[in-house]
Amino acid sequence: MNNKFPDHIGESSRIVDGGAYDVKDEVCELHGDSKLIYIQQMQFSDDGRLEYRFAYWKKGKGGNWIFARSAPFIPPAQLTILLGKARAKGWEGFT
Repeated sequence: MNNKFPDHIGESSRIVDGGAYDVKDEVCELHGDSKLIYIQQMQFSDDGRLEYRFAYWKKGKGGNWIFARSAPFIPPAQLTILLGKARAKGWEGFT
């Protein structure tokens, strides 16, 4: 991943229903100058299943990237780029 953007690979978290997951891999694309759009490959610890999350981070007041808690809007050209990056990594469901 580009080292100037946040890398979340290996991070662990839980969702509301209690399921725990790790960020197995991710691809991102800069949108404008203040938004990073991600597709993240999540692996759940209870059964090993893979799921994908579309998310974005935005620049906060101090210039740090912060998680945006709403669904991203993605222009078609950037979606094509993100999907191409996922395909290049051989992600299941993107080939």
